[in-house]
Amino acid sequence: MRIIVILSFVFASLLVNAQEHAKVLSQKTVYNIKSIDNVEIQKSYSIVINSKKGYHWAVFRDYFDEFKTIKNLNMTIRDGASGEKVKKFNKGDALTLGFSSSYEINDSKTLYLDPDYHNYPFIVEVSVDIKIKGFTALPVWIPRPYFNLSVDNASLELIVDDNVNVKIKEENITLHSEKKTEEGTSKLYSVSSLPHQDQKIRFKEFFEQQPRVYVKPLEFQLDGVVGSTESWKDFGEWFLALNSDSYVLTAETKTFIDALPKGNKKQVIDEVYGYMQDKVRYISIQLGIGGFKSISTEEVEATGYGDCKALTTYMKNMLDYAGINSNYILVYAGSDVPDVLTDFPGNQFNHVFLGIPLAMDTVYLECTSQIVPSNYIGTFTDNRNVLWIAKGNSQLIQSRTYTYQDNIEKNFAKISVDDKGKGKIALSTENRGILFDDIMVYKYGKENHIRDANISKFSYKDFTINNFSYNQDDKKVAAFTSKFSIEVTGIGRKVADKLITSANLLKPIDKYLDYNEYLGYADILRGITVEDSVELLFQDKYWVNKLPQDVSLTSEFGSYTMTFEANEDKLIVRRKFFFTKGKYIEEQFSEFSSFVNKIKAAEKAKIVMDSKT
Repeated sequence: MRIIVILSFVFASLLVNAQEHAKVLSQKTVYNIKSIDNVEIQKSYSIVINSKKGYHWAVFRDYFDEFKTIKNLNMTIRDGASGEKVKKFNKGDALTLGFSSSYEINDSKTLYLDPDYHNYPFIVEVSVDIKIKGFTALPVWIPRPYFNLSVDNASLELIVDDNVNVKIKEENITLHSEKKTEEGTSKLYSVSSLPHQDQKIRFKEFFEQQPRVYVKPLEFQLDGVVGSTESWKDFGEWFLALNSDSYVLTAETKTFIDALPKGNKKQVIDEVYGYMQDKVRYISIQLGIGGFKSISTEEVEATGYGDCKALTTYMKNMLDYAGINSNYILVYAGSDVPDVLTDFPGNQFNHVFLGIPLAMDTVYLECTSQIVPSNYIGTFTDNRNVLWIAKGNSQLIQSRTYTYQDNIEKNFAKISVDDKGKGKIALSTENRGILFDDIMVYKYGKENHIRDANISKFSYKDFTINNFSYNQDDKKVAAFTSKFSIEVTGIGRKVADKLITSANLLKPIDKYLDYNEYLGYADILRGITVEDSVELLFQDKYWVNKLPQDVSLTSEFGSYTMTFEANEDKLIVRRKFFFTKGKYIEEQFSEFSSFVNKIKAAEKAKIVMDSKT
């Protein structure tokens, strides 16, 4: 498929908006659905790359496997000012790479073509032909897929054979035209003049604002296994059928389970979960239909590894042996991802975990982690629609929501300030609930990642972390403690014989909240409670001359208190606040902002100490 060459004066008129990293001049996508196991996709696009920050749009990368073939690929690079051709590539110039370093066992590959051209601005033109053998859904058509990218013109043509039943969902876009062709029914969607958007909001919110088209078959077949997307129940039946093979546990595993005390299901669940965490580890497996189908329990026990499906199935099988029923839960996992379309049943998921219904509660198990305790799922899968898989009754449910009563940070600090305003801080912080996620960087991160994570916790202008440690006292509880030894320049200010500090010497309220005065919105994804106890030590040099008034603020968004207690050798400052989950715009944001500004003013109030000499 050829790209029309655009005259040089057009290039000059389109080129650089300083805010945008790249501009799509034209984009054309064709989905030709010939049957449920035969789809042809043609894509062609022309993009102006304005700067280094937009260079990734010039690099072609797409995966292929036994179900997806990249038949043809052509790329042309043109000078941004003149439009003259400077480089040309085809499929033979591309590299074939492993799909991802995290996919340790796979038959998926990535076709990768980097033009290695950096004379900005320049134009990259790409055309690619793809053939798909069996599909549960086609790639979502989204002409402006990310921030700082504008689009002049883009179109999607959807051609569907008359013998194939598909369902289409349109978001923020309407059908442009429809006609009958020799190949079936053709539907055309198009957009134009989409401006770039700066990255000032979450990707989830950005995504939901975009024009996009979803396409799925009502019936599908993958690797000979037939399924349906008529309902969530139907899709759940397909997943169950795909993962219903019999299992055989080793004698060692059976002996362990047989020895567990009977009668307390939660205790059995915790013990079996810990056994699994000690015995196996997670890797991703993408072989054949491996994106959906679990490898066998026998193979997991023999090799000591598995992907999310295999480890979840392994845990499920051990619980079955222990006489405890459990259910697969399919989820679109990630900390900033779009919501599942509840009225569009089908494959919108990238992960699976386990749910165990008990009399008083449901226990959730994230089976890919060797760190998290039983019944903790974290920001990866919390607070979203998920598919509860049950024979004959699969349905969407809401995954666990962590509230401000669950998510607790407690800080205990001793601070001494010298005559030059330099402070030494001994800080102990306890994280609970969703804040337990912070332990991941300490467990898995490299030294520089840990250093950066710790620095980002504080707002001091000039400080050094001299020592740091962390400890998880109870592996069965989602809580850990971290300790910091910090030196801060300018934590206090010497004025004549007085020493002045701010009322709040730990993290300011801004560090805990996601809000933007300029855009006029606040989005508190998860509620939080913070409790501080700070001892400001005088070292026999100062006495308190002036203290701020105690603070007590309450609103629909949360509450905030700060109290002061002085004696001869120290001042104790206690701060406690909580914010509930909520999203606030317009008038509500004005009220939210007013509440936060009162808190900020209270935290900036001054403590004045006089010298004893």
